[in-house]
This record gives sequence, structure tokens and C-alpha cells, in this order.
Amino acid sequence: MPDRDEQSVDRKPITRQLPRTRYEHLMWCKERAFGHLDQGALGDALSSMLADVGRWTEPIYTADDLTERTMRGQQLVSANDAVGMQRWIESFR
Repeated sequence: MPDRDEQSVDRKPITRQLPRTRYEHLMWCKERAFGHLDQGALGDALSSMLADVGRWTEPIYTADDLTERTMRGQQLVSANDAVGMQRWIESFR
């Protein structure tokens, strides 16, 4: 078996094409957040959703709205409320 250095590895850059519409972007955000929630990682679901929403080309929500949503999400994480977190993720429209 060849050494690791001798193996030819075809490394292509990992790229993700941003969804074309706001709706598609939010669906992508939710899908990722639900993946964390399904694993019981409420904090990661919160972080993922907030970070991904911020990756859209223009602001989806006002700063005040995001602050409110963040605080509500943190309350749900602190309470370990998975059902509430699911509703919180679904509330992004």
C-alpha cells in the first residue's frame, strides 16, 4: 500500500452556491438548524440559524428584530426546550 504522501488526491475546493431567493436561503438556514436540533444540540441550532441568516446578501431582519429573536432563542436553550426551539426556527419567514 502506498504511503499517504505518494497517493494522488484530487482536492477540489468546497463551494456552496448561495440560494437564489430569500425563501430558498431561509429554507437552507432552517435545514441546517434542524439538523443540530435533531441531534439535541439546541445551542448549535441557535448559533447556526443566526449565523446563516446573516449570510444573505442583504439584511433579512432589522437589528432590533434579530436581537429579540436571539434573546428568545437563548431563553429556549437555557430551558432546554426543544419544542420551543423548533417553533423558534420555524418562525423565521
